[in-house]
Amino acid sequence: QVIQHIQELGGIFCTDVTQYNNRPDSDNSITHLITGNLHVSQKLCIALCRGSWVLQPLYITESYKHEKWLDERHYEWADDCISNETRSKLDSKSIENLNIGRLWRRKFETTKIFNKTNSILPTSPSSSSNEGVFSGCSMIVLLSSKNKKNYVPILQAGNANIISTKLNNK
Repeated sequence: QVIQHIQELGGIFCTDVTQYNNRPDSDNSITHLITGNLHVSQKLCIALCRGSWVLQPLYITESYKHEKWLDERHYEWADDCISNETRSKLDSKSIENLNIGRLWRRKFETTKIFNKTNSILPTSPSSSSNEGVFSGCSMIVLLSSKNKKNYVPILQAGNANIISTKLNNK
């Protein structure tokens, strides 16, 4: 039902960020992460590196009721945006990470990493942008294939310059 609500409001739903970013019609502009918890995951890290909104599922429900996308600021995972009932259901990891999405999003906005528009929504860095959490960083990634699959998309989301991902045995 949540997927249907997102689509009816004109949004695109995806469960795998890397699959979405590799689609030919993708502009790499995933702007929102809707999550029921704040456990550190690849999706959360990519959202943070992009400065995307990190929102509670209530954002979808309420937007659907109003038949339009609502102001995200009221649905962020942040101290002043969650009810006591929601807070009581959070585990210790989620409580530790409360506010992290807002902090990064605001950092992007105030350091002008995003192109400014007249919209409430910041524009996510495009794949051609030279700005991001890892801008100016050149990284050599020497990990197993399994770990590479997890970390390289995070570095790419932050616009890292990845020099190599293979060991040279010479």
